[in-house]
Amino acid sequence: MCFSLIKNDLNSFLLSIPSPEDSSKKIDIIVFPKSHSITVKIINNSPYIEYKGEFMARIHSVNNNSKYLNSDVLDEISESLNNYLTNILTEYLYKTSIDYKSDINGFGKYSLTNFLTIPEFEKYDWKNSYKDSVFNVKVESLVDSSILITET
Repeated sequence: MCFSLIKNDLNSFLLSIPSPEDSSKKIDIIVFPKSHSITVKIINNSPYIEYKGEFMARIHSVNNNSKYLNSDVLDEISESLNNYLTNILTEYLYKTSIDYKSDINGFGKYSLTNFLTIPEFEKYDWKNSYKDSVFNVKVESLVDSSILITET
């Protein structure tokens, strides 16, 4: 799933995230990737990779006492989703770079702007340098209560 989030080739996916009201409970949310941007800089001879992703989401499960039509509650759920996605994406990216030493997300193509020529890029040796990458993941999500939810 993380690979697809980075590539933005998912239409939607279902997540269970901690409820901001009670962290022992989960909220099921359908998430729709909207857009993303990737920037790669070379800082102190190491790749610095910034991933920014935007997501829309809809609440899929309902708790009896929740106020999902309240904008403050929806903001709290959005923040919980932001934190959840940031954590899983960051863990995934470090696993690919440190444990697998493999740029399966294709960040190397975004690093080309840091080099004037292809021989300069080849001399940098992206394949071996990727394991030293530093990641900065930023996620923005907007959670909607869904048109199916009504309050009594």
